[in-house]
Amino acid sequence: MKKLLILSLLMALIFSCFSIITVKGMSYNYDYFGKAVHAPAAYSYKTEINSHSANISSFVRLADVEVHNDKIYVLDEAIGLYVFDSDMNFLYHFQSFINENETTDRLRRSTSIAVTDEYIYVADTDTERIAILSHYDENGQDLHNIRYVKSIYMPEDIPSMQNIAFKPLKIDVDRSGRIFVINRDVYEGLMEFDFDGNFKQFYGTNEVEINLIDYFWRQVISDEARSRLQLYLPVVFTALAIDSSGFVYTTTESANVNPIQKFNYKGEDILIQNGNIPVIGDVSSEPDNKSTFRAIDINDYGIYIALDRTMNRIFSYNDNGELLYIIGNRGSTIGTFEVPSSIKWFGDNILILDQSLGKVFIFEPTEYGNNINQAVYHYYHGDFETSKDYWEEVLKLNTNYDLAYVGIGKVFYQNEQYQEAVEFFRLGNNRVYYSRAYEKYRNEWLRSNFTWLFLGAVVLIGTAGYSLRRKPE
Repeated sequence: MKKLLILSLLMALIFSCFSIITVKGMSYNYDYFGKAVHAPAAYSYKTEINSHSANISSFVRLADVEVHNDKIYVLDEAIGLYVFDSDMNFLYHFQSFINENETTDRLRRSTSIAVTDEYIYVADTDTERIAILSHYDENGQDLHNIRYVKSIYMPEDIPSMQNIAFKPLKIDVDRSGRIFVINRDVYEGLMEFDFDGNFKQFYGTNEVEINLIDYFWRQVISDEARSRLQLYLPVVFTALAIDSSGFVYTTTESANVNPIQKFNYKGEDILIQNGNIPVIGDVSSEPDNKSTFRAIDINDYGIYIALDRTMNRIFSYNDNGELLYIIGNRGSTIGTFEVPSSIKWFGDNILILDQSLGKVFIFEPTEYGNNINQAVYHYYHGDFETSKDYWEEVLKLNTNYDLAYVGIGKVFYQNEQYQEAVEFFRLGNNRVYYSRAYEKYRNEWLRSNFTWLFLGAVVLIGTAGYSLRRKPE
């Protein structure tokens, strides 16, 4: 009995250690029950941009990274903007310029950058402005460098901003030129401007975070005491990104509201969450282990990646809110990060800016990660059979990957092969899609067998009637 007890304790310790390794390791995912399970690595370290890449002794404090037209833009809070080509070769640096007053000016503590075909937008926080730059001269000729165009400052006609400084922290711009800004100490939502600097509206107001204990006391204390309590304020956004269709994605650090949101043109959250687990990053009951997102980006076929600053991980989801893979971890070895603050898609590669290390890491997909990306890409573009082929390749590398079964089931569903879809949705533990496919399969079976069912019913009724007539009195 004693030996059995010791053996049981050893087994419990082994499984406990395995669980810890799985959660803290780089390669894991979550199953239907929210349990961390081993998964092959989806991405691996490829190369990096560092101070030597920019021909300087060191960066001071990296703030943001952006990608546009095969150029990589690296923003340093103290020493300005550095531009690299797609091979990570340094092109040029920008910091000082002549402003509208014909005086020498420079970027000061710039924290965020957005790039379009025509312009470069820099959130120049300490100068309380958005600096607009361009690669082109007034005639549209490529300068092979950067010039200053103009700045946007705080308009004076916003009543709620009279006592608040214009401190833009994050910025992005959609295809129509609308400028969206996260401003420090602004709780009404994102600030929206046009190119001329006109304030248009507050957009996508976040929810108010309410502490239930505070709420209870507010109901029972006096008005005088209530007035001295801290006001309830909406949770502020920590990052934003705009996809090719103009939808605005945001993140918050709060664990009590949706940490990732997707806003339509009305400012309504329309993020789809059809995965087995919510779009929350790590699944944890411990408050200190809950994911807190600080950056987000979306590629051209609906995959969005969100940077978790709790454990320095990157969570990837498709446009249905299904978790695809998890990248990275906290640490100082290759493939881990110390203080990551910005992420961007670079084709199918991912750029991760680490403030502490003063580097921008480039990660590339492994065979496993590429198969997942390609499966999502082809399904997104309506090439269902090719998508199915890639999901089958994924299963060869990871038979425990629920989403691959679901992906194959979706293809069968699109092809109206409902019986096969039911089976794969069952294997993928997806009750929502299983129910839909089963209903279709049941209706299809009833239609196909209606004649036989009808004849069977007629025979049964006839037999029953005949039996009743022959029953002796």
